[in-house]
Amino acid sequence: MKSLLSQTNQFSKFRFAILSRSSHPVHSSISFAASTSPKSFSTVTSNFNFLLDNHQKSSNSSTHSKYSWYIRSGVAGLLLITAFKMTTAEVHNKSAEKTSPKGSGLSPDEFRQFTLREVHPYNYNTKRYIFNVENLESHSNMIPVSSCVLFKYIGSDGKPVIRPYTPISSKAKNELTFLIKEYPQGIMSKHVANLKPGDTIEIKGPFPKLKYEANMKKHIGMIAGGTGITPMLQVIEKILENPQDKTQVDLVFANTSPRDILLKEVLERYVQTKSDRFKVHYIVDKPTMEGQAEKWNGSVGLVSASYLKQHLPAPGKDALVYVCGPPGFMNTVSGDKAPDKSQGELTGILKSLGYDKDMIYKF
Repeated sequence: MKSLLSQTNQFSKFRFAILSRSSHPVHSSISFAASTSPKSFSTVTSNFNFLLDNHQKSSNSSTHSKYSWYIRSGVAGLLLITAFKMTTAEVHNKSAEKTSPKGSGLSPDEFRQFTLREVHPYNYNTKRYIFNVENLESHSNMIPVSSCVLFKYIGSDGKPVIRPYTPISSKAKNELTFLIKEYPQGIMSKHVANLKPGDTIEIKGPFPKLKYEANMKKHIGMIAGGTGITPMLQVIEKILENPQDKTQVDLVFANTSPRDILLKEVLERYVQTKSDRFKVHYIVDKPTMEGQAEKWNGSVGLVSASYLKQHLPAPGKDALVYVCGPPGFMNTVSGDKAPDKSQGELTGILKSLGYDKDMIYKF
């Protein structure tokens, strides 16, 4: 749209200019059409030669000489209109090319449609979704750690609904896996929950966040609330799957109840196989719920300053703490991100424990 407006202004200014000076308007029109749209210029040229030949013949006659100026202006106007229409069509064609068909690879520049291949229930309110993604041969190159993508669909009111999600798959080719919880008031999560294999959704990305590099810190702490575990898993896998990375990781994982703990089977596998570098500290608000027979042996309560001080690396240049969770959780622990999605000010428990904003990263 901006391109079209710019070209419209250029044509308007040029039309006024040629009528206000004595230079030959036909020549000026052709020069302008050539510089604005080479394709339009090549098409207009054949018409220009015919008009100019006939105009020059009429200009040599004394009978028509007094109309010469009007003829030149008319020809210029016709050529400008022709070039403008053709240039406009070219711009529309280029715009249309930006809308990629279903099946294209990921792009951070535009939303593209992807087909849902599989849906697997995970627990009472969360499902695992696997989408086909062509040209995704290497997650390490296409999905940098850490990064997210955006989901989009058009709501019943005709307005787009857009939400960020973090893929949890790290090794499979040509697919992306997401673990998505359905919230009672979640517009996007309800839409995704209703998707069936074969349905599509628009995805844009990936969008890199804080780039992780091996051994960038000696000790990393993580504080995750609920689905805030998904970006943490990206970093955990990156660290623990690299034998050259000696970073120590402590994860504080807060949930409402034991049945709300996501990806516990993955985390416990790392606890068993990488115990020298990885520890998980589970804490739940409600250790038992109706219909839940499992006995809870972990911590009970809300995340507090004393609990975090016990399990996180102490503030210092060799420490980094990641935080991710719902808004209320973020406000309590570190302060939420700024409205423009920048890191914002560090507040909450971590501020009181002596960390500064350079030691904290909010997903």
